[in-house]
Amino acid sequence: MRTGCPAAMCYFAPNSENNMDTASLTIANWNSRNESEGRSAQRAFIHGLFLLSTLTCIPVVWACCRKPAWLPPALWLAGLTFFAFSLAHASWRLGFRNAVVFVGLALGISLSFEVVGVRSGWPFGSYYYTEKLGWKLFGLVPILVPMAWFIMMYASHTLSAFLLWDSRVEGSPKQLGVHNHVRRAIRHAALAAVVMTAWDLVLDPLMVAHGHWVWLQGGCYFGIPVQNFAGWLGMTFIVCLIYHFCESPSSVTDRQDAEDRIANLPLWSYTAIGVATSLGCAGFGQLVAAFVGFLAMAVFLLALLRKRMDQDLAAVGQHGNAIERFHAKPEGGKIGEQSFPFRCGAVLSLERPDPRPRRRQRCRPLVLGRCGSTRPTRPSTPTSSSSSSRTGRASSAPRTRPPAHRVWPSPATQSGSKVHRHRTRSTLGFVGQVR
Repeated sequence: MRTGCPAAMCYFAPNSENNMDTASLTIANWNSRNESEGRSAQRAFIHGLFLLSTLTCIPVVWACCRKPAWLPPALWLAGLTFFAFSLAHASWRLGFRNAVVFVGLALGISLSFEVVGVRSGWPFGSYYYTEKLGWKLFGLVPILVPMAWFIMMYASHTLSAFLLWDSRVEGSPKQLGVHNHVRRAIRHAALAAVVMTAWDLVLDPLMVAHGHWVWLQGGCYFGIPVQNFAGWLGMTFIVCLIYHFCESPSSVTDRQDAEDRIANLPLWSYTAIGVATSLGCAGFGQLVAAFVGFLAMAVFLLALLRKRMDQDLAAVGQHGNAIERFHAKPEGGKIGEQSFPFRCGAVLSLERPDPRPRRRQRCRPLVLGRCGSTRPTRPSTPTSSSSSSRTGRASSAPRTRPPAHRVWPSPATQSGSKVHRHRTRSTLGFVGQVR
């Protein structure tokens, strides 16, 4: 009698005391496997979106350099793909609830600031958008503008999080305290605002040169007022600060995922967008603006690379110290287990080997054939030709137990043939032995 569980495909034996434990364990394994498969599919989908969005940077650069009339369609294509990638990655890294909060804050606050800025000239300055970017919200702001705000805000937020991340101070607001939590939120939002504004150093000169928006009063930086950069800093700071207080720590992915390749994709998207914008600006003839913007964005990427290298060196140092402690004699002369941390909390346990010498085990040759069948024996003397060794019969004396050791002929007494086949009365037919 057996009972099947259609969900987990598990079977129970009658009169078993651990049926319920076995069922719960099997169902848990089944659910974990399904969750792992679903997460793998989500990761593959995110990687596909990232690759597609990165490829859309090529027509943007080509349109900036060769066909300026094709730049708006190229911008729409790149904006839609990068928006889809950022949204999917945010739902994977931050959780669905936090992703919805971040998207809502980025789109809502940026659209509000843009509408107020076009109408009143605050906080960015006096400007207006032309008809080249397509449909406008409220007749003032193109739809593509809030999408671009979200794309680069999320990339800047991720980059600043990696720059400021420290496992020694990681924890919930209750564990860190209100003062430390607020200080970390302000520091994170301020760095994200600076990273975001670095992109505008190359974006605004390019868009103004192509006539996508117009500054009424002009300014000292390629016709752009300094007030515009102050507005970028302020708006990004407000969005990231509000999100930091609205974030739900329970739905945030484990910080160990920060070392995963997929977690670094927003950094590569930030790099791809920065490189594409700089190349387009340089191809349009604005070499100084392209160099300044690219250099400002590269500073943060190099700082992150330097931090990763320091973390790798620290991990190697911890590994060496742990190996030294492992080989050192423990207190009291006892043999036990030692563990040492690696990056992101990974722990590797090592078991100290027993110093007592082990008895050497005797290796016995494998017996082929059934019990009582004859075992093929090797000829005691070398044969004159290889053909006689191939047709030689095995000994007829039955042997029930193989010898503990067998002395094989020396290389000097071996014949020219390497393989000899002996016919036996076993079910294996021909058995080949290699001298």
